[in-house]
Amino acid sequence: MKKKKLICGLLSASMVLTIGGLTSVYAADTETLADYPEYKEIVQKYYDGASATWNISQFQENNLCYLAGYYADVNKLGYFLQDIDNNGTAELFIGALDDGSDTYEGMFFDMYTLINGRLSLVTTSGERDRYYLCTDNTIANEGSGSAFNSVRQYYVYTDGQLNLKESVVYDEMENPQNPWSFNTADSANGVTISESDAYSIMDHYEYTKIPFTALANMK
Repeated sequence: MKKKKLICGLLSASMVLTIGGLTSVYAADTETLADYPEYKEIVQKYYDGASATWNISQFQENNLCYLAGYYADVNKLGYFLQDIDNNGTAELFIGALDDGSDTYEGMFFDMYTLINGRLSLVTTSGERDRYYLCTDNTIANEGSGSAFNSVRQYYVYTDGQLNLKESVVYDEMENPQNPWSFNTADSANGVTISESDAYSIMDHYEYTKIPFTALANMK
């Protein structure tokens, strides 16, 4: 297995382009599916499902992210490889190519890695449980129970595990006067913060516009 690395934001190894608040990273030298036969198998499953125009239930029944059912087209679904914890093994991301809408802009559907040479699903997104890759390789999660309750969680990814770094919670139903709170992995309970402080924390994390390769061009 080749061990070339793609580092977000490293200008000497890649070109960074900011579009509409999202940052795209285009690597000068990246790995391919040929380097990872375990990944090629799962990407092939997505390709087969998209080619057969599976619906959301069919993707889910085949242990794939159901969100792909909204983009059942080999030209609209794609994959991306990047070693985000610098351990010599690239992670695999599955998601939708930019279609001009902002419904799922910037998010990824699935994130896979290899543990002892075996395929392992790190995390998967849902409509109200969305995951994003940040420019510093933090994994961000946006969860929502309703218009009155939501959470932003930020994880450090290391060797197949997502480890919570910090989170911001909005809960107007529980505390209508002071709905914002902040928590870290080391604190048992969140502390109340202001709305401006909440947005300052969230704005610290810049999402990457992942340059997915269309399934139609898989190689």
